[in-house]
Amino acid sequence: MIIAENLKYLFFVGSGRTGSTLLGQLVNYHPSCLVSNESRFLQNCICENRDIQMSTEMMVGQAVHEYQSGLEKSTTHGSKLDQYQKDWIKMGDLVANSEFEKKEIKIIGDKKAGGNATTFRENPDKFQHIIDLLGRENVYFIQITRDPLDSIFSYTQSHNYSVEIATEKVIQDTQSGIDISKMFNNYLLCKYEDLLSDPSAILNMIFSFLDEVCRKEWIAEISTKISLKKKYKNKHVENIMSNKDIMKKLYSANCFREFLDERK
Repeated sequence: MIIAENLKYLFFVGSGRTGSTLLGQLVNYHPSCLVSNESRFLQNCICENRDIQMSTEMMVGQAVHEYQSGLEKSTTHGSKLDQYQKDWIKMGDLVANSEFEKKEIKIIGDKKAGGNATTFRENPDKFQHIIDLLGRENVYFIQITRDPLDSIFSYTQSHNYSVEIATEKVIQDTQSGIDISKMFNNYLLCKYEDLLSDPSAILNMIFSFLDEVCRKEWIAEISTKISLKKKYKNKHVENIMSNKDIMKKLYSANCFREFLDERK
């Protein structure tokens, strides 16, 4: 495995519980990419003042391990991926397929979207400084959005958050991702629902954004590995929608209006 001299850095931003794990997993199986699950590169450099080179090596090492074992079998800080994540995709067997063999690595990154968004919001100057050190032209941001009602419910299940806390988290981190788009040119927005319904189109869009070749055969094989998750029972969404304060907050966030209008 050869690491290219002119590396590109890819970071997911925005709210958690939007499909960044799934998308990061898909990108990580591209022959030229290494995307770690949650190596927390930006948090380490910005909040912990860790060396960029050391943090980069840790990010690459973790991504290699996750690629070899299959992200669905990896662990995050000692805990297995939750029941929703592990059911999304089973791809560990693809490592033996030459179509997915790592060759020259041109893109490395971390999919910790919510953590990156929070880090930016709390340390905007340091965030910009680290990106400048990496080279703005070499850093790419992807934000994946999702129906906020599904994200809120997912947070209540995965983190045991109250609906109120989950709502604030989803709104703040989504807005921070949008704020990042206003400061850096290499930014792409996509929808989780579109990834599930038409993975080929979304993956082609992403690798075009990254200026990386993506063979049709690779796209076709990866697309077959995405399983559509069952929709949450309507009663969970209805319970959230019945909370007028929550809905008012969501409607005040312009980024969610399209999703909410579709539910009318």
